[in-house]
Amino acid sequence: MRDEDENRLSDYELHHWTQSLLIAGYVTTASQIGTGTAVLLHRRDLVEQVKADPELVPSTVEELLRTQIMGSSIGTLRYALTDIELSDGSVIKEGTSVLLSEESANMDETVFDDPFTIDIHRKENHHMTFGAGIHYCVGAALARMELQVATETLLRRFPDIRLAVPARDLPRGLGGFMEGFTAIPVTW
Repeated sequence: MRDEDENRLSDYELHHWTQSLLIAGYVTTASQIGTGTAVLLHRRDLVEQVKADPELVPSTVEELLRTQIMGSSIGTLRYALTDIELSDGSVIKEGTSVLLSEESANMDETVFDDPFTIDIHRKENHHMTFGAGIHYCVGAALARMELQVATETLLRRFPDIRLAVPARDLPRGLGGFMEGFTAIPVTW
């Protein structure tokens, strides 16, 4: 019983953390695998480059993470404890709520050359998809590994895999936490 051991989680805490781990640890990665696969299969030139050089898998995954962020969360809502001066001279006043945007940060032209182009050869890819600092995703290393294994294995086992429908016809689940594809028909 929790009353006897304060190091144990209460039923509510256990339910909350189990649900959080399932959503953050499974749903986001599964959706990212699907979306990354759809983007790659839409871009046959990228698929052929990765198949020709499997050493590109890690940089391909990083670039897909940078450009295809899965999920949105109130978790990026922050509250300024003091005035914060930004690089452009504007100030976020103490007490202001701020909604951070990984999408904008990942497309910052001062950080990424040609940020709207998927470049699987990009060397410096310090994207913000997993957050930063104390808000850095605890599962980032596992997610990267899963994405790399899925990408490499799919292209190795199904070298002729391709989308069975035009990319514009891929259905998306809109309006929820995850807005990935609900189906990705393929052929090989």
